[in-house]
Amino acid sequence: MSTWSEEISLSPQHENQSILSGFKEEARHILRTYAYFNIFFIILGSVEITCCLIFFNLLTRSSLLAITLATFLMTLFSYFILRIYFQSKRPEQLLNLSEATVKGIKDISKTKKSETESILWLASSLCRIAHSLKDFEYNLYKPSKVFYSLSYTFEKFGCWLHWKDVHMVKEWLYFQAIEAYIQLIKNEPNNLQFHVALANTYIMLSNIYSIPKKIELTEEERWIPPEKFSKAMHDKFTLCAKRTVEEFKILNDYNPNDPWVYTQLAYSYHDLQMPQEEIRAYESILKITPDDADVFYKLGILYFQQGFNAKGLKVYEKLKARDSTKAESLIRYYGAYSYEEALEDA
Repeated sequence: MSTWSEEISLSPQHENQSILSGFKEEARHILRTYAYFNIFFIILGSVEITCCLIFFNLLTRSSLLAITLATFLMTLFSYFILRIYFQSKRPEQLLNLSEATVKGIKDISKTKKSETESILWLASSLCRIAHSLKDFEYNLYKPSKVFYSLSYTFEKFGCWLHWKDVHMVKEWLYFQAIEAYIQLIKNEPNNLQFHVALANTYIMLSNIYSIPKKIELTEEERWIPPEKFSKAMHDKFTLCAKRTVEEFKILNDYNPNDPWVYTQLAYSYHDLQMPQEEIRAYESILKITPDDADVFYKLGILYFQQGFNAKGLKVYEKLKARDSTKAESLIRYYGAYSYEEALEDA
């Protein structure tokens, strides 16, 4: 859903800028402290092992060898004990920071004219903070210009060490925003603005669950944690997509002739891998805007991919009269339907 959720307007933009900056700075401090703790003990352990190897002959001639080994074991033991403590403490610190940030936003929202405006401002602020954390873990550690070639390593290190923590914070913030929008809808069930806002929030939440598309490996490709490809992530993404579809169905019931609603439904069905429903959504758009070349192009691709070649060729002929470049691109999808895959699925 990233194809269109990035266009969502996130407001407000100025009133809570100081809160946002303070939140990110404190979160960066918490995460970096954990990294520095690990680096300190790794260096300390490495130094102890190196010294032990260098002066091994000297140490074997005295009781210093036993003391050195005892010191190393104490270092190792201390590391694992403190690591368990920091691992359990870190999520708590981040959640406390998130809660304190929400409290600060609520205090500012009390200056709004009405309760509805206050809740709406709170929810949009939460979405803005969560959205600002995109790629936050990749940018925690930046090498100097001298070591610019190690940028990928630094990004991978930050993601490997902090991805789960940043993901947890973004998820929690979006959950709070969703609860706020649901409260608004309970107060005003027929307010379409609130349904649009809730649908957009589900979309942004689904983006943190979405499984990255497999692309050709390049030197620039970012390292992606294996958890992103897990079944749990896929299930959460599917649930968010379904909730988004439900909200757009509500919007469609209230405003059946809005092509924007059908467009969002089409995107949602695409992410849910429901091509038949996606086709119907684009067909509905053409009933409202029959001269939209982009919709013809997307619909034609779907027809060819699903084996509806006759329909695809009809779309090709209509598109050729509107946009010959798009038409020539569309005809390349002729035969895209895989009979082997269809037989395997049957």
